Amino acid sequence: MARQLSAIAPDGWDSTTLDDELIAEVARLTPRDLERLARRASA
Repeated sequence: MARQLSAIAPDGWDSTTLDDELIAEVARLTPRDLERLARRASA
């Protein structure tokens, strides 16, 4: 699958080049999901 063209800089990479399916999946994350993904603080 080819990368989408950037809406900001056609020769570069930015958030507008992310796959729509990935964006939709991330949008479904709940605050609890984010807590589970967070790194534990080091002591």
